[in-house]
Amino acid sequence: MTALICNIIVVSSSVYLFHRHAQLPWRKAAPLLLLSVPFAYLGGRYVMAQQNFYVLLGGTLLIAAIIMLVDTRTKAVRLPRFFNAGVGGGIGFLSGLVGIGGGIFLSPLLH
Repeated sequence: MTALICNIIVVSSSVYLFHRHAQLPWRKAAPLLLLSVPFAYLGGRYVMAQQNFYVLLGGTLLIAAIIMLVDTRTKAVRLPRFFNAGVGGGIGFLSGLVGIGGGIFLSPLLH
């Protein structure tokens, strides 16, 4: 519960600062936010074996780290609007499953 409260505080303050400086495109961020929250709740409610939890947590963090290490200088790709909703739902569910903030999974995608 403490980690969730800390995560909410950090994310809320960041969203406020980005909004205040007009750096947050709400049309792109809204679908991501709207599905990530309920799917994070569903992921958090899902019960799995402890061994599976550690494999999932370690595997996803390793993949995220590898993606961040890879040089991905490519042109920006224009994706359909519903893509953000799917990404938000997927990251939310995964975050709920492993119990950490979704930023750790969103950062490699933004990188």
